[in-house]
Amino acid sequence: MEFYVDENQKRKNRRILKIKIYGGSTVFLILSAAIFYAVVYSPIFQIAQINIYDGTSDVPIRTSDVLILTDDLKIYFANQSKLTGFLGAENILIWNNKIEDFLKQNSQFVGLSIKRNFLKREVKINFQKRERFGVWCQSECVWFDKRGVAFEKAPKIEGEMIFRVEDFSEKELMIGDKIMEESLFANLLKIFSILEQSDVGIRTLVIKNLSLQEAAVESENPSIPEIYFSLRFDPAFTVAAINNLKEYGLNKIQYIDFRVENRAYYKTK
Repeated sequence: MEFYVDENQKRKNRRILKIKIYGGSTVFLILSAAIFYAVVYSPIFQIAQINIYDGTSDVPIRTSDVLILTDDLKIYFANQSKLTGFLGAENILIWNNKIEDFLKQNSQFVGLSIKRNFLKREVKINFQKRERFGVWCQSECVWFDKRGVAFEKAPKIEGEMIFRVEDFSEKELMIGDKIMEESLFANLLKIFSILEQSDVGIRTLVIKNLSLQEAAVESENPSIPEIYFSLRFDPAFTVAAINNLKEYGLNKIQYIDFRVENRAYYKTK
């Protein structure tokens, strides 16, 4: 049995199909244009406010450093791709928590997180800065924290108000580097603590060759002897020896040597 469709019906069906296709395409284009306008040109996704917090208060920070951080983040996000560059740094959609590279480039921050409030068009930034523990000096000086990370350039500091290491090794230290192995650095912190507890009045250590894993006190004060420490083992045993020698009189001693574990050697003047 054969079926025949009226030609008029065929033409009608084709017209309906074309109308559906053209209509659907038109609606799609209109919606696409509306979305494009909303994302790129309308204020819907434009940031109204950026607030920065340091984790210690619910009140946003308003300092010049904060403005620098804001500008740096805008540049960072806008440079992520051609799309983010097209949308612009003021578009809330390009801000996110993919900031590993930013933290590598800005070692002064331990952590940083970003939250977006689309209704308020607000970006909240929470950051944690590295705390300055001491200064590490080679040809130039850098601040380092208690984790042993060199994170920021420092001025050339004189006196004994701040913990300082004068490093004469040939190893070049860059911002973001660990200044030494963790086990050695842990002992370095203990040596600083011992000098503080012993009230020697010195906060500067000298490292002539880091490969030897040794540090020394070399004071210009004639009443303080040279003191040699090893970074290879825990220096806790040196506390009692320093206190005993203080009673004897440090001004009578030329040097004290703690480079052998649990042994103290000294030479009188």
